[in-house]
Amino acid sequence: QLHPKPATLHSMVISSIDIEQIHIYSLQGQTVYEQRLNSSSATINCEHLRSGLYVMEFTTARGKYQRRIAKK
Repeated sequence: QLHPKPATLHSMVISSIDIEQIHIYSLQGQTVYEQRLNSSSATINCEHLRSGLYVMEFTTARGKYQRRIAKK
């Protein structure tokens, strides 16, 4: 889960399993954010992101998952 929707200055990611990595990509495929962790929740600083759409990728022990996010 991602809160709030759309993302503002900070967003919280909550998962039922531990997240190993989070990447955020622009729609052009550029990495704009990367965080390594070993937790079921994380706070992401979205302050540096411009308003628009992005792809967030979560890596867990079960695989990779992608989700589109909007930055307000």
